[in-house]
Amino acid sequence: MDERYNVLIADSYPHESKQLKEELQKQYNVIAIAENGEEALSGIISLKPDLVIVDLMLPGLDGLGVIERCREVMSPDEVPAFIALTMMENQDLMEYIRHLKVDYCMMKPFQAAILAERITQMIRIRSVNTKIQKEIHKEKEEIPSIGNKNDIRREISLLVRNLGIPAHIKGCRYIKCGILMAMEDANSVNYITKSLYPDIAKKYKTTIGSVERAIRHAVDIVWIRGNKQLLGEIFGTFVIEQQERPTNSEFIAAVADWMRLEYQIRVS
Repeated sequence: MDERYNVLIADSYPHESKQLKEELQKQYNVIAIAENGEEALSGIISLKPDLVIVDLMLPGLDGLGVIERCREVMSPDEVPAFIALTMMENQDLMEYIRHLKVDYCMMKPFQAAILAERITQMIRIRSVNTKIQKEIHKEKEEIPSIGNKNDIRREISLLVRNLGIPAHIKGCRYIKCGILMAMEDANSVNYITKSLYPDIAKKYKTTIGSVERAIRHAVDIVWIRGNKQLLGEIFGTFVIEQQERPTNSEFIAAVADWMRLEYQIRVS
């Protein structure tokens, strides 16, 4: 990337923050590290980073409180993207994260390099969205949105075929359905077992377990003998080189993000 983006890390564990900073500094400007909520909020307001990585269990003002306060006191243009870090997979918590429209939620522990790849994808998408919004405001006319589901379905089918997922296996149709859902709602992959799997199972009149296994089988196939060049574009060369096979939710999220970006670039 030509432009280095400013990142603020808010985590109460200095050792973890230091490791994350060392990894992210390869691509981004880590402009501050905060160890509590008040310090994080002050840094966000004064430094105006592009992205904030915030642990939800910060002492004092917790991570959710930091996000809420930022949305209250900052203008929409100043509010950064947020990646929430948590060790708890609590349904009520996840629902509230979704309500706050957090850009991404990652479970601890995680690999810093994988988080860096996710940040790259997020920033690219956010940049395109910002560009589109500016042109809408400037030209006072509507730019085509991701509204024609038939067109999007055809594009998803083409991408899945180019990736190398066999059309005859059940996981192929389930993955295509999951990608469409994730394109419409990026947070849906954070609730894959409670929302995305059940919705797919209901549509195809099967069980949640069957959906999960079929998608896993499809991901296994494409990761072993799929289109490595295209996989590299979507997931990043680090992932491909290290053979870090993604989970079902990571696979669907990454492909949906890539599709959303590619589609928006063309219509803009």
